[in-house]
Amino acid sequence: MSDITISRDHSMDTGILKGRLDELAADLKKKYGIRSRWDGDTCLLDGGGVKKGVLTITDSNLSVELTLGMLAKLLKPKIEEEINKKIGGVLTA
Repeated sequence: MSDITISRDHSMDTGILKGRLDELAADLKKKYGIRSRWDGDTCLLDGGGVKKGVLTITDSNLSVELTLGMLAKLLKPKIEEEINKKIGGVLTA
């Protein structure tokens, strides 16, 4: 079961959205050690307190599901808030 689930509607071209998410992923890897790997329109995430993460994009929706490590669970509200800010920035940039 996921610790954090976020879903946001969008009207962005999926190719552009994927490019912006790649930039965000590079930043997250540098700052927090979170690794990412795309498989079609699904990005698999792990590392840096994330046991397992799945980010999925469709033509109209972006969703994130994360399972956190034990220490990261203590910071869940802050992590969730930060993810919402980052996604908002990606969708409005």
